[in-house]
Amino acid sequence: MFKTFTLLLILFFGAESMYCQDYDFGKVSISELEEKMHPTDSSAVASVLFEKKRSYFQYVQDKGFLLITEVQKRIKIYNEKGFAYGTEKVYLYKGDSDDENLSSLKGYTYNLVAGKIDETKLNKSAVFNNDESRYWKSETFTFPNLKEGSIIEYKYNITSPFLSNIHEVQVQREIPVDQVEASFEFPEYFYFKPLIKGYYPLNIATSAKSGSINFVNKNRSNNNGHVVKTTYSSQKLDYKININSINLSNIPALKDEPFVNNIDNYRASIDYELSYIKFPNAPIEYYATTWEDVTKKIYSYSDFGNELRKTGYFEKDIDPLMANASTNEEKAGLIFNYVKNKMAWNQNYGYTCHDGVKEAYKKNSGNIAEINLMLASMLNYAGVEAYPVLVSTRSHGVPLFPTQEGFNYVVTAAKLGDGYVLMDATSKYSIPGMLPTRALNWYGRIIRKDGNSMQIDLMPRSTSREVVNMLVDIDVQGGAKGKVRGQYFDYNALSYRINYDQKDENDIIKDRYNEIVIDEYEIKNKKDLQKPIIEQFSFYDESAYDLIADKIYLSPLFFFAMKENPFKLEKREFPIDFSYPREESYMININVPEGYKVESLPDPMKMVIPDGIGEFSYMVVQNQQILQLKVDLKISSAVISPLYYDAIKQYFSKIIEKEKEKIVISQL
Repeated sequence: MFKTFTLLLILFFGAESMYCQDYDFGKVSISELEEKMHPTDSSAVASVLFEKKRSYFQYVQDKGFLLITEVQKRIKIYNEKGFAYGTEKVYLYKGDSDDENLSSLKGYTYNLVAGKIDETKLNKSAVFNNDESRYWKSETFTFPNLKEGSIIEYKYNITSPFLSNIHEVQVQREIPVDQVEASFEFPEYFYFKPLIKGYYPLNIATSAKSGSINFVNKNRSNNNGHVVKTTYSSQKLDYKININSINLSNIPALKDEPFVNNIDNYRASIDYELSYIKFPNAPIEYYATTWEDVTKKIYSYSDFGNELRKTGYFEKDIDPLMANASTNEEKAGLIFNYVKNKMAWNQNYGYTCHDGVKEAYKKNSGNIAEINLMLASMLNYAGVEAYPVLVSTRSHGVPLFPTQEGFNYVVTAAKLGDGYVLMDATSKYSIPGMLPTRALNWYGRIIRKDGNSMQIDLMPRSTSREVVNMLVDIDVQGGAKGKVRGQYFDYNALSYRINYDQKDENDIIKDRYNEIVIDEYEIKNKKDLQKPIIEQFSFYDESAYDLIADKIYLSPLFFFAMKENPFKLEKREFPIDFSYPREESYMININVPEGYKVESLPDPMKMVIPDGIGEFSYMVVQNQQILQLKVDLKISSAVISPLYYDAIKQYFSKIIEKEKEKIVISQL
């Protein structure tokens, strides 16, 4: 029995050693370089072979605690599409008086040349520093000598005076991750709450170790103002260090799909938030632990709450504007349009002001906060109850936990009637009640004057329609010509105006209808925001149908037919985000050529998604020599649970299948 157990141990540890990879910096193996594709994901353009991140606190005399983060990473590049992973960008926070700094950067590119490992060093000339915004800077480094099969490896340290600014550990990437190790070590005086995100299971191991600080005190004795002697004394303080760590292997790539508001919302990751600090013989200092804590803190900032209270800079302009306004709805509309037309957004995000509302008003330009806090202030001055609303944009992610860093945007909510109307004066084509799509991100938080807050739904409830009417004549050589009139309402109109604001007619045609010849193209109501966008044109399609043995095989939706299913994954764990409820309607009349008859038509079809989430109807009928097609597609919810993914995927698959069906027309 003992021999059998010993043999099992030998076999076990022997097998372990076979698969044990040496991830010491610089110890790249020939087998790693010879690898042509990822063992478990043949579609991967690159993979993270190893990543290690360690964050810990270090006490420095006269400075106190500093946050140190050590990073080491090794990446395999399989083909040219993976070359993008040969560039790394590190974001560093900038404070008013101190900054985070990157140091000890070392990196190499490894290639296999004539059976031997060739290494190319990362030079300082390949490192670039940039100011990203008021509060962030970055260091970007690009690796030299990249080839298919290359491995890059680098390490660096970040020193931060901002103890709560723990750098998030992203466990899951767009490429496979073979091995990731991460640890966070913090003294017992600081309590950090782990914030876990994503669907991939993460188990955090906890442990502890001892730490100590040696305080050195300098004492000077003097006689009549003259230093006689300087003495030094030291004092040692022992404390406990709490450790959180993970060690994970074989993490699959996070596959993106259409209709995801921000894939980072669902990426497996770990972040930490400082809840409180408790030093010996000192009271507890609490940090953000609830949404009320967060909003009260933000409202107390001089570049937020104080800016809301300022009115003197705009009163002489708003008073005459309100002279003939009788209702709050009219006042809100006038003020919204005034701010929108006067102010230009400088493309800077943030919920706090940079130069202040007064200076921004003077310059006719400001960041998100300056413009929308100004809007809220003007509305209140005019007697319309209004509040700022903290928002996280779609690109910033969903703030799942109470944190100031969860927000990067602010809009205005005006109390009109029985509810709140959301407004964003930085969007030139939006109207009251319609935020730009960048701000449609689940929920925001209304902040009242006392700093208290309430959650508000940012997602649209009403359906945005697209209505297309088309008249088509088909010839007997395989072509078709006709006229199209499309109407785009609400968010469909807003999207059209934003996407094509700076494009000329030829660019719009090329972007939307590059497969056909367009003539007499016209857009109406582009600047009249209360009306739908109307797009109309004539077209000619030289290959509109198939002509086989004197029979015409025609897809009656022509170039409006859906070409492929946007949902390709077998399984999806995150919500389907359509941004807003939507409906598409097509009315197409097709004139059958003289001397031809309709031989067969597609059967009518009606399909619904469970729980009223969506529906699809398709019907084509014949009225003498005219074929009339009516198609309706409807999605009734802005955001749909992944529980309905199979139904949504099948819904689009059936639509594509139906729209491919042919009308058969033959000679008399």
